[in-house]
Amino acid sequence: RPRAGSVDALLDLIREHRAANVELGLATDRPEEVYVGQDQDGAGPLVVTIFQWVDAEAPGRAHQHPRIGALWEKMGTLVEDRAMGPGMAFPHFSAKETL
Repeated sequence: RPRAGSVDALLDLIREHRAANVELGLATDRPEEVYVGQDQDGAGPLVVTIFQWVDAEAPGRAHQHPRIGALWEKMGTLVEDRAMGPGMAFPHFSAKETL
C-alpha cells in the first residue's frame, strides 16, 4: 500500500527486488506479475506482485539475506498501513490447479 505519490518509486524497488531474488537464486526466471490499483475502500493505491520462489525454503533464505532485507527496508519507507491492511504483506501460496 504505497503512500500517495510513491507508486513509481515502489515499482522501481520492486524491479530491483526481482533482479536480486533471481540473481541470488531465490526466485525462478518466470516473469513477475505486477498489478497496480486502489484499495477497496478507496483509501489509496495498492500494488500487488506475484512471483515464484525456487523452492519452499527460499522465502526463509530471503529473510536472512542482507541485500533483500535492505530492499524491504527501503520499500517500508514508501508504504503505509491502512484500514484494508498493512503497508506490506508477504503471503505465500501454492498452485493447486489451472483453470
